[in-house]
Amino acid sequence: MSIYKAPDGRKYSIPSDPNERAQFVAAVKERYDEDLDQTTRLGQVGEFVKAIPRGAAGLALDVPTGIVGLFDIGNDSKLYKGLEGIQDKLRQDSILAGDPAYADKFSTKLGEGVGSFGPFLGAGLAGRALAKAPGAAKGLLSPMNTLPAALAVPTGIAAQGDRLQMAREMGEDVGGFTETTAELFGGVIGLTEIAPIAAILGKVSKSTPASTKEYLMSALQSGAYEGGQEVTASILQDLTARGLYSEELPIGESMFEEFTIGGIIGAGADLIVSSMAGKKNGKEAIRNKYMQEDGLRAQESKEQLILSKKAELAAEQGTLEEVQELEVVTVPNIVAPETIEPQPEIEIIMTPQEQFAVVDITNPASPAQIDIKDTEIDAIQVKQKILKDFNGNKLKSKLDNDTYNLGLINSSTAYEIGQSLVDTNAADINIQQLINNVPDKSPTDKKLKKLVKDFEQTTGRPMSSMPRISMTGAKGLLTSKEFNNFASSYATQVFKQSEKNGEPSLTADKDTPTISSSYIKDIAESKNIDFKWNSPAVRYAAKTWTGSPTYQQMNIGQKELFLSKIHSLPKFNSKIEFPDFRPRDYSAKDMADFIAQMKSNKTEFSKKDLSGNKATNDGQFFDDLVYSNRIEKVEGTNKYKIRDNFEFDIARKAEGFNETPDEFGARLISENKLPQETIDQLIESEKVKQEKLLPPVEIIPKTINYIESIEEGKLISLLKKLEKH
Repeated sequence: MSIYKAPDGRKYSIPSDPNERAQFVAAVKERYDEDLDQTTRLGQVGEFVKAIPRGAAGLALDVPTGIVGLFDIGNDSKLYKGLEGIQDKLRQDSILAGDPAYADKFSTKLGEGVGSFGPFLGAGLAGRALAKAPGAAKGLLSPMNTLPAALAVPTGIAAQGDRLQMAREMGEDVGGFTETTAELFGGVIGLTEIAPIAAILGKVSKSTPASTKEYLMSALQSGAYEGGQEVTASILQDLTARGLYSEELPIGESMFEEFTIGGIIGAGADLIVSSMAGKKNGKEAIRNKYMQEDGLRAQESKEQLILSKKAELAAEQGTLEEVQELEVVTVPNIVAPETIEPQPEIEIIMTPQEQFAVVDITNPASPAQIDIKDTEIDAIQVKQKILKDFNGNKLKSKLDNDTYNLGLINSSTAYEIGQSLVDTNAADINIQQLINNVPDKSPTDKKLKKLVKDFEQTTGRPMSSMPRISMTGAKGLLTSKEFNNFASSYATQVFKQSEKNGEPSLTADKDTPTISSSYIKDIAESKNIDFKWNSPAVRYAAKTWTGSPTYQQMNIGQKELFLSKIHSLPKFNSKIEFPDFRPRDYSAKDMADFIAQMKSNKTEFSKKDLSGNKATNDGQFFDDLVYSNRIEKVEGTNKYKIRDNFEFDIARKAEGFNETPDEFGARLISENKLPQETIDQLIESEKVKQEKLLPPVEIIPKTINYIESIEEGKLISLLKKLEKH
């Protein structure tokens, strides 16, 4: 209750009852010549501020009032009347009570509206946080919906209860069944409060509007949504009253005011939430940009490798004017790739004519001029292109050698796996990504920026020239929480890129992907990978991709990242163990020389026998022999020998290098390394692979006796010649 202090020092309590207040105001004006109904702007501001907590407290009281009212026929129990009494005291006699002079002011009603909207927004934010917890319900039963609904339904019942009371005060009779039905309808109508909350909070998880115009448009849309909801709910409550128990209560009496207040509140909430999202996601957007750029570089590198391999295979075919009838199929000749020369030492030298020569000084005694430019910038660009081309050739040579040793020289899937592990653009990260991932001015932020500063001062080169950092190195630079968040964000970007590349989504119907060990294994096997967590190949890939070699050592973000990497892979055309791309101390030539020697002498050997040779004493060399099916065990002994016609097994693991199935088939036919039946099967497998089904059904390979196939090919050829004669 408000207090009036008269000019003579006396204090009077201003009545809350409208009639009594009117009489009191008239008496004061007559005696003291003061108008208590006169308002000021400062007073309006004060009442607006006071109305906000009053609105929130009123909504909090509406919840138990609505629940009690639903089960109280007549709404006349002591508990219900007690709750009503608390509501009256809040509005008339508490510290939050409003000045009657301002009761009908727009600013006061707006303040109460803001206060009553706040708990709904808070419940939505809390529900959104709970929805991220493991095992949380999804869809309509998500905490993001159910928590606001726990407020909306009782307040909707309470709103209908107010109308029931007004109808009874007008002398209208309302039966128990009608009362309960009306209140139930009121609860359902209250659920409409959830819609604008969900719409506004949905923007937190989306990219923040990029411009002021987009911010304002978003706010206007939310304002219209909230204003429309308020009007709709009010009219539905009025129609429920009119349709069930009242002939006197008005319909839509304050539509414009409700729409305006709701619109202002909705627009304001949208701007606040968008601002919160902007602060939270601004740095994440920058981080994602760097990740996307890194992904594009890795993708470009992969495409260049695949196209280079495709061109190499095309060159081997030569020029074919027409598809010739091939007489016989011979044992394929699997040629070992050449080892690349050392990196050239490129320098830029200014000539007496003030030009800039690009010179290779690998052999200082005989430097070779590669190019000459009029400006230093042009010369630098030539140098950068030479080194970039060399690094590309070096990467291709590394993959050619590794895939040759693995017996996967013509497998594009193996090439992509190798590129993701060997190419620094795909396997490693730049320090700017880490800086973007951690809070500003945190201990980690300061540590990372000091590394950058030290590098720039020591080398005189910019941060962009810093060596890229492995995931193991990143794990050592970040805290456990920071690294988990970084790995999870990285995984999100990989998933998005995979979906752009045509892979089915693993996250479309959920906030976070399934990351159980068995699920990751299932996804790997859908790619035709015989997956074993404890294999050296998988452990190496896991450590390179995530920073930890085993599933048990990975945090949640690392598991998401490993899954995303497996999901991004294309499908092998036949079942195969995960290929081993650990560094090797031997080349493809060492492997080819060993095979040629053992084969020509028909030598049998044990694993121990390989230790005497520098090139073969690595246990990985023996593993490559087994993995590629180049050797087989001699029955009854611990010895091994070279398999006859193992080249067929290698040749039939061929896959398309950025080729359509028809182009792939034409290449296999022109190479003349496999029987037509095998080629047809490989073409069919390539079609399945390019459909990108998940999980794809593996085509069961047929068992073929290659010697019989060759003889059959000779017989068919002979029969065709006899037919011509």
